[in-house]
Amino acid sequence: MLTYFDSSVLVSMLVGDSLSATATELLARYPRRASSRLLEIEAVTAIRRAHRAAPERFSLAWVDDTRRLLSELLRATLVREMDAGLLAEVRRNDALGACRSLDAIHVATATLFASVDPELLVCTLDQRMRQACHAVGLPVADLPAGA
Repeated sequence: MLTYFDSSVLVSMLVGDSLSATATELLARYPRRASSRLLEIEAVTAIRRAHRAAPERFSLAWVDDTRRLLSELLRATLVREMDAGLLAEVRRNDALGACRSLDAIHVATATLFASVDPELLVCTLDQRMRQACHAVGLPVADLPAGA
């Protein structure tokens, strides 16, 4: 089964926030991963933001190590580019009008992956993203106990 990951899971794992153990468990549980190029953009931005906010905790060495880890994770992920097909899906799907823009990109991308793999499951730690997936009929992975 292919599993679509939005940015919340990967960013949480990379920056070690309060849900990083949950994120790490989800990444291990679902090794056949897919996402949008947006995942990389949001992860790179989060790494930079973490370093700027707390350079004593997130050193330049941490930035380099984390970028390498991000590259490894992306190599193991089927990444779809943001293109005209994605825009067409956003235009076609009225339910995406209730989403934040970045969530709409993730949901539309997941929908396109689901058209190829009907058993696609979405992994997200974000409650609004979970609601957006449910609104368009995409199944969302259960979070581990305690999350």
